[in-house]
Amino acid sequence: RETALPLVPLDIGLVTSDGSAAYHDFVEELRGSGYAFRLHFVDARMQGAETETDVPRAIAVLAKDPEVEAIVIIRGGGSRSDLIWFDKEKVARAVAVCPKPVLTGIGHEIDLSVTDLVAHTSRKTPTAVAQFLVEQARAYETALTEAARSVREFAREQLDRQSRALSDSARAWRES
Repeated sequence: RETALPLVPLDIGLVTSDGSAAYHDFVEELRGSGYAFRLHFVDARMQGAETETDVPRAIAVLAKDPEVEAIVIIRGGGSRSDLIWFDKEKVARAVAVCPKPVLTGIGHEIDLSVTDLVAHTSRKTPTAVAQFLVEQARAYETALTEAARSVREFAREQLDRQSRALSDSARAWRES
């Protein structure tokens, strides 16, 4: 949770099952945003005993990639027994010690896992994680637009002031 999230994380490491509904929902939400998100995908089993090794392995691979700014772990809903793998120590520890911020979207509205608790940011669904990332980008774009407007306004005021001062000086010089 203490690992800083970049202002605009655009290079996203994605851990989920290839071709899953979670994968498609997440990717489509990012694509529809119009922002230049780049995905670094690592396929992992998101249910069953292999989850306990696949997810930490995927996190380790993405943590070593210098381009990846944040890692996202997503899985759609399921029964409590389907999601129990995200309460396992190996998975939660991999998230907790990851040198990059890890975001999670595991399950449905009512689901909460140990992995969610140790993640930098946890949202209820894969789509909600994508929406969070899009909102980060949108907020940054809005701040940049406002900063650019302020700079233009300040520059225009300075130019007007200097132009008036120059005109006043020229008028005073002609009159003298």
